[in-house]
Amino acid sequence: MEVQTTVIHVVLGINLLMNVILLFPWFDNVKRWFIQFYAYNMVFKTIRHIFNIFYVMIGVLLVDSAYKMNITESKLLEYQSQRNMYLCAFAIFLYFNLRRLVTILDKNFSSAKDNTYIIKQHKNAEDFLKSVVDKYNAEQEKNKQLEDKIKKLCKKVETQIEEISQIDQNKKAYLRLKDKYEELLAKFVKETKKNK
Repeated sequence: MEVQTTVIHVVLGINLLMNVILLFPWFDNVKRWFIQFYAYNMVFKTIRHIFNIFYVMIGVLLVDSAYKMNITESKLLEYQSQRNMYLCAFAIFLYFNLRRLVTILDKNFSSAKDNTYIIKQHKNAEDFLKSVVDKYNAEQEKNKQLEDKIKKLCKKVETQIEEISQIDQNKKAYLRLKDKYEELLAKFVKETKKNK
């Protein structure tokens, strides 16, 4: 086997393994770890640079295989050129697929983290609003009780005002009767003095 084919197979194997790990749904913790490691770790950035060099080499091999396939007359060399071209094209396809998959999963995990934060915030806001509504209802109940007391006191005040006005009327009537009595008594006393 040629060295270039071996390099392509190794890169394809690593790329396929990473794609499989990222595609299956039951490896969420591994995915998160891999995304963090792949996107933000300095060690893996150098590994990515090395792989980028391999992908450039694979791109050159793709062009070379396409060129050899067109100029060769031997069936064996044509077969090897076609095989190398397909392997190179598939490796490059997996490279772009892996990059896009990592980007999508990174956005997905960050939005999931944001969603959990938003859900917690929503729950806290809901609890706060429930407490505010409970306080409001308690205040409304107190206000209703106070309004009932005020109505009762207003009724008492009205009855007392009526009683006071009745007392005033009775007092005025009594004073009128007293004045009439005194007038009549004075007349009676005058008449009795005249008659004597």
